[in-house]
Amino acid sequence: MNNSYQVQGDLASEKSSEAYPTMVLCEDCVANHEVLVDEGPSNEDCEDCGNSSDE
Repeated sequence: MNNSYQVQGDLASEKSSEAYPTMVLCEDCVANHEVLVDEGPSNEDCEDCGNSSDE
């Protein structure tokens, strides 16, 4: 199952949604991001690789 995470994004951005975006990631792709908050399970597909949440 994929989880929703708040990750570190573009820190130069003035918008907090770009500096600290929320992304749905699978277990494989989460290692490629600096996770700030694990927001729990999600039924959405991974935003990096497209893996579905039921794989």
